[in-house]
Amino acid sequence: MVASEKENNLFQIRPAARHIFTIGRDLIKDQAAALLELIKNAYDADSPDVHIQFLGKTSGLTLIIEDKGHGMNRDTVLTNWLVPSTDNKLHKKTSPKGRVYQGKKGIGRYAASLLGYDLLMETTTPEGEYTTIYIDWSRFEEAEFLDEVDILVETKTDKTRQHGTHLTIEVKHPEDAYWLRPIQGKDREDIESNFIDNNRTYTSLEKTNFGSLIKEIKKSKGTLDNYLADLGDSFDIFITTDKFLGESLEKDKEPIEPYPLFESFDYAISGVINSDGLGDLTYQYRTIDETLVSETMRFNYGKPTSCGAINIDLIVYERDAKSLKILGNRLSNGNDSPYSTEELRSLLNDYNGIGVYRGGFRIRPLGDPDFDWLILNKSRIQRPGYFVDTNQVIGYVEIEDEEKSDLREKSARDGLVENQAFESLKELCKKVLRELEVRRYERKRNAKEKPSKTPIEDGLDKLAQADNLKKSVVEALKDTDDVITKKVIDAIEKDAEEKTKLVNNVRTILAFYQGQATLGNIVHVVVHEGRKPNQAILQTTKNIESILEYKEFSKDTYDLDIKPKLKTLVGSGKSLSVLFKKIDPLSISRSAHRKNFNLYNIIRESIALFEYSLSESNIKMEIKGDENYSFNGWSQDILAIFTNLIDNSIYWLNQNNNSEKSIKIYYEVNNNLLEYIDYFDNGPGISKSIKDLNTIFEPQVSLKENGTGIGLAIAGECANRNDLDLNVFSQEVGVHFQLAPKKTSVEGEGI
Repeated sequence: MVASEKENNLFQIRPAARHIFTIGRDLIKDQAAALLELIKNAYDADSPDVHIQFLGKTSGLTLIIEDKGHGMNRDTVLTNWLVPSTDNKLHKKTSPKGRVYQGKKGIGRYAASLLGYDLLMETTTPEGEYTTIYIDWSRFEEAEFLDEVDILVETKTDKTRQHGTHLTIEVKHPEDAYWLRPIQGKDREDIESNFIDNNRTYTSLEKTNFGSLIKEIKKSKGTLDNYLADLGDSFDIFITTDKFLGESLEKDKEPIEPYPLFESFDYAISGVINSDGLGDLTYQYRTIDETLVSETMRFNYGKPTSCGAINIDLIVYERDAKSLKILGNRLSNGNDSPYSTEELRSLLNDYNGIGVYRGGFRIRPLGDPDFDWLILNKSRIQRPGYFVDTNQVIGYVEIEDEEKSDLREKSARDGLVENQAFESLKELCKKVLRELEVRRYERKRNAKEKPSKTPIEDGLDKLAQADNLKKSVVEALKDTDDVITKKVIDAIEKDAEEKTKLVNNVRTILAFYQGQATLGNIVHVVVHEGRKPNQAILQTTKNIESILEYKEFSKDTYDLDIKPKLKTLVGSGKSLSVLFKKIDPLSISRSAHRKNFNLYNIIRESIALFEYSLSESNIKMEIKGDENYSFNGWSQDILAIFTNLIDNSIYWLNQNNNSEKSIKIYYEVNNNLLEYIDYFDNGPGISKSIKDLNTIFEPQVSLKENGTGIGLAIAGECANRNDLDLNVFSQEVGVHFQLAPKKTSVEGEGI
């Protein structure tokens, strides 16, 4: 019998007995996850703590989970605990103490079936109502249907008992128990002592799954403590062992504390970002003398988050030998580190990862060391000196409940549903991390010799300079015949002239390759604008072929079928022709000499390159300036400058939730001399803190996702070649770049 028959061919669904495993042990990743589900139940019961005991016996292992929560009365046991997928926590949302309920799906309690072969639950209410339940999980494997398994439930009054819930789980064959199993290929022989050490970790079992559980709790504990502190609440987790490895070395019951590693970072960034995309962040780093420096900044996502508000805390460590030695000293309060470099690397490997938390508990596997859900390693491989790796960062991202954030946990407890809210969360986390990475890069760069604003041009100038050499020669030969000295100086000057010619050739070649890089930056525009007319040509050609093959050719056929399609071909061909004309200026060979050219027309040509993208993104363009002014320089350089600026603006304006997007270019000419060119957009802009870092015109520095940082670097070099300074200024809305003749600045000091 598959279903329960009532009458008149009406039936009821009868779940199979093993359905209890489908919603319990089959949905849970491992026994550590199962135990965490039971810890969450104690938390939901408003218990101030939970005590977990691993009691070794000759016949097996006893696992006890005990809390001091409000317990359950008989009615709650029968109508909620014994009924899978109840929705009472879904409707209530928070406990009497104000804790956000963790077990909203009503199935976490059945994870106990993964931990042992039976379960004895004893639960007592504050009024002294004491109820016991005994479940032998093997009965569900033997029975056919769920309602055929009888469960013993007994209730009595006992006001002497502490209110709360006490779970006892028996595990057979301790040598095969999950908790004693080595993790990731560790040998059983490596497991040495059997004691708890809160200063480091549970060194007795740290290489087993038991040790992995302790690390998971330590990793989550700091976030949980911070979350509850805001509620004026606390929740301690105690774990003790007795004869766990055949010995009796029980440690005094002490709560598990967050590992001090989390306070010993090299760099950190934290803050709250509201659902509107705005927030305040605090960036911190340590100086060479270990002084902790803080900087606050305003964060603007540019649009609503679509994943609710988040509280984010990211901490980053350097992993080179010197930095690890300093880290070890921090952990030892300034004393010589007891940790080896390999121990510290192993420690970071155990705890790294950016975890996502709700109500103080981590949503696994987000934050597992080997789960790169933000795909940080891919970026790190592309630019290893700029991006951080997953093994360098430990992160905590606290999210709101499902109703506010639309971030929904999967029933299988294996992360979040991959919807738009989850994509927004990933993008938001990476943007916050990027703020840290830019500052970290600047700090590491400043630790070396600070490069000039235009390192390539300065380097080329130094190659051709001979003044210092001539002074040294004159000084060295001051007691020598003047004729000999003059010959030596003449030889040096001749050599300098040859080097100057070579340097100018290098400049020309350099400008050519920078032009190619600029062209590469607009390839996507060419593809974007060219795809539509190209597809129209291909499809129309096929249609004409089909008409000619299956229809008799006549004037009516030509007028009705072929002629309209030929017009489509002509129109598409014209579109491609216009596109080629737009990119034609970039293909002009570079002249060795400056030339006069119409500045207004060059700016118009750079805008024309992006005509389709600007229209598609609904971005308005405005140019104001003397339309007849001729600038003396290289037109390809000016075209490259505005090509890169406009390309950047289109990207950032599309990240901004602004209904009226605009780019404005104004320039001022006085007595036929250029005074300045101002470039504005109303996108998310560049924060003052980023501007003050003085790095945005350097290669590899970019706030774009997967950005190369080459665009503004090229623009800066192109400006320098034309005796212009490219500066950026801070403003409330959008970005403001300014091109001005060297040593001239209208608004004030830029970069």
